[in-house]
Amino acid sequence: MIEQSDFNIGDLSDNDAATINNYAAVFQNFEYLVNQINSNPPQSVLTYILTLQNLQKTLERVFKIDIRAENIKKQKEINKNLTSMEAKLKGCEERFASLESMLIRIEKANKAAEELPIDLEELAKARTEIAEIADEVKRDQSEITQIKEDSNEIDRKLKGINESAELTLEKCKNPCSKKILNKII
Repeated sequence: MIEQSDFNIGDLSDNDAATINNYAAVFQNFEYLVNQINSNPPQSVLTYILTLQNLQKTLERVFKIDIRAENIKKQKEINKNLTSMEAKLKGCEERFASLESMLIRIEKANKAAEELPIDLEELAKARTEIAEIADEVKRDQSEITQIKEDSNEIDRKLKGINESAELTLEKCKNPCSKKILNKII
């Protein structure tokens, strides 16, 4: 049971103290009201709700509880938390952007890694082809060197023949040679 002496109404006006004492008396009979809920629910529940609402209004007035001020305070706190969360989200967005660029680079690297065996195979084929071409160039270079040596040898022989022909021609220019030559012809 709730006793009136359980309430400390100290500095309240006589009117407010009387109102609170009246509610104390109502709550002493509240047990009866709760028992009535089983027998007559619609009316008992309505009475119960209205009594609680009136008590709340009275207590707010008596103790000057400003619900709006509390709501404004809560709203400011919620706004502060929301601003904080927005700042954190912006930080996350910036990190997400950098993560996104990193992901793109990772995907490119992964694609390059997947294509690496094909590229290495193509590189090996290209190296083989280059080696074959280099061998052909060496053979051609060897043949060219041989041809150059042969042409130098032929050039020396031709120079020798040319010198011999010039000597023979000089001899033919000699008057004695002309007489011999004439006898032969």
